[in-house]
Amino acid sequence: MGDINTNKLDNLYQLARRAKDDNNIDNAVKYYEQILLEDPNSWEAAFYSAFYSAVKQFKSGKTGSAIVSLQNFIDSVFDLITNNVSDTDSQKVATSEVTTNVVQFCEVIVDDFTTEFEKFNSAYMKTLFSSSDSETSKHNERVFDEKVAQKDNRKIGIAQVY
Repeated sequence: MGDINTNKLDNLYQLARRAKDDNNIDNAVKYYEQILLEDPNSWEAAFYSAFYSAVKQFKSGKTGSAIVSLQNFIDSVFDLITNNVSDTDSQKVATSEVTTNVVQFCEVIVDDFTTEFEKFNSAYMKTLFSSSDSETSKHNERVFDEKVAQKDNRKIGIAQVY
């Protein structure tokens, strides 16, 4: 790769940060991915392109994929910060920015799971106790147990991201 075009890069950062500030996830991903093509050592571009891709996955109902994405990119982002941000104070600021965003996103995921679980549990309990059919009760119990296991597995994945 040749020299980095600083004017182009500055423009892309301006567009990406504006999209981020406006919560325009699609444009943020687009511009941060373009930055990575110009500067693959940019922790900011690596983080936000992957982070907003995970947010898009979550919003489209692919929560498990979003959690796996968080797990897969977080270490490489911290490596980019360590290896490419020259002074300790700037490293701390970058690390704090990444950590704050990831923690907030994980809290959103946990809240969403809790809400969905409570809805499911309420409906399940109504069905469970109103069913006179033994087979239906056994089936409902298996489904309930599966949902509890899914919730526990997702919490483990989120905890690993933390």
